[in-house]
Amino acid sequence: MMITARPSFMKTPCLASAFRSFHFPMLWDLGIGNFHSACLLFTYSFHSSSRSTSTHTHKDASLISKFNSASFRDVDDVLASFNHIILMHPLPSIVHFSRFLSALVRMKQYHTVLSLSRTIESLGISHNVHSLNILINCFCRLHLVDFGFSIFGKILKIGMDPDIVTFNTLINGLCIEGKINGAVDFFNDMVARGCQPNVCTYTVIVSGLCKFGKTNVAIWLLKEMIERGARCCNLHCNHRCPLQG
Repeated sequence: MMITARPSFMKTPCLASAFRSFHFPMLWDLGIGNFHSACLLFTYSFHSSSRSTSTHTHKDASLISKFNSASFRDVDDVLASFNHIILMHPLPSIVHFSRFLSALVRMKQYHTVLSLSRTIESLGISHNVHSLNILINCFCRLHLVDFGFSIFGKILKIGMDPDIVTFNTLINGLCIEGKINGAVDFFNDMVARGCQPNVCTYTVIVSGLCKFGKTNVAIWLLKEMIERGARCCNLHCNHRCPLQG
C-alpha cells in the first residue's frame, strides 16, 4: 500500500540519478584514493615477497581460517588476511568476500570496504546483490546516498533484482541525510515494484518520519504494519538490517 496520507512531499533527485547513472563511483571522488593506493602497494609488495612460497604453512592456514570465519582483531589484521587470501588459486567466491566485507562494516570501516571492493573487482570477481548491498550501506553511512543510488542503478542495469535489503538500506540512507520526502517517495516506489515492506522497512521510515515531526503519517504506517503482519527481514534472509550498521 502506498503512503498517501502525507503532506506535499517533493520528489528527490536521487531517484532520477538511480536510473541514469550506472557508473560505479571512483574512490578518488570520495577522497580515499590514497588509502586505496597504499593498500594496493601493500598488496603487490606482499605478492612479490610471497610468490616463491608454494606450500601452506601453519600461518597460512590460520589466515585462511580467519578470512573464512571473518573474525578479525583490527584493521591491520583484516588487511593481512586480505592480502594473503588474494594470492590463493582459485580465489574465494564473492560469498566469502561479502562475509569479509561485512566484518569490516561491523567495525565501521566504511572507507576500507569501498577501497577493498575495488581490489576485489580488479581480480575479476563479480558482485552479487548481497555484496552490492554492502557497498550501498557504506555509502549511506558516509552520507553519500547519491552514490548508493548509483549502485542501485548498476543492479538494475546488469539485470539483478534488488531485494528488500537494497530498498531498506537506501531508505535508511535518505533518512540519515534528512531527505525524508525522498525516503517516502522511494518507499512508494518500492511498493509499486512489488517489493513488500517488512518490519525493518517500517522501522526505518517510521523513525525518519518521527524525527522530522511527521508523527501522523508514522502512526498511520504503524497501523498498516500491524494489519499487514509484516515480517522481520532476518526471518527470511541472511543480511543485516541497515539500522544495525
